[in-house]
Amino acid sequence: MSNPSLSIVLKYAGIVVILVFFYFYYKRKAGREQEQAAERRSSYINNHTDLSDEIRSALSEGRILEGMTEEELVASVGFPLRRNVLTMEPARSEELIYPSFYVLLHMGIVQSWKEQKKLSGLQ
Repeated sequence: MSNPSLSIVLKYAGIVVILVFFYFYYKRKAGREQEQAAERRSSYINNHTDLSDEIRSALSEGRILEGMTEEELVASVGFPLRRNVLTMEPARSEELIYPSFYVLLHMGIVQSWKEQKKLSGLQ
């Protein structure tokens, strides 16, 4: 006869092993993504020697500054999840949506950005 308490312990031990595996898998994946982002920023800085000290500093730290070009923004924080075109004429304005913030561009230049607030209980 099998021991019911032993089968319960083995079941929960299996669940714990799976949870630990996924924890380390995603932790490692996040580390690789951070390394790739740092490499992307460093490469952009090295290939664009005409950057101001302020833009260079923001890029190396992965920050956003008003006045950055869209290219500098993408080099600093990566590609957006979505892009909303707000106006086309006489000058293009866009909203770039990232996971935790959005950026407003006017004619390809950062005008402002804001963190998105999560509604408690919904996300």
